[in-house]
Amino acid sequence: MKRGRFLHTVTILLFILGLVSCSEQQPLLTPLADDAVILAFGDSLTYGSGVNSKTQSYPAMLAKLTGLQVINGGIPGEVTQLGLSRLADVLQEIDPNLVFYVMVAMILFENWVKNSCKII
Repeated sequence: MKRGRFLHTVTILLFILGLVSCSEQQPLLTPLADDAVILAFGDSLTYGSGVNSKTQSYPAMLAKLTGLQVINGGIPGEVTQLGLSRLADVLQEIDPNLVFYVMVAMILFENWVKNSCKII
């Protein structure tokens, strides 16, 4: 099974697992502590390409809105495979209380290249 298809299958299975685990009980969500660390991990959308990444990226806005420390772990142009390969090290280094994982731009680009380009 190709790696891309495998990741797609895993994503669908996790989504189904999330739906199956729903119950009538209200989930108990514990608010984050005032010293919580949030990791925003991803590609150029997370980094803030096209805007001032220090003040206008979504991690910067999240930090401003919540008053919490938000670490911008976005790398412009990073493909999904490379992001997944560095995720474990970043999690170990930062030890965040909450993670936002956003790898959208390069997934769209990878699919466009795969579907639009033929190798001769």
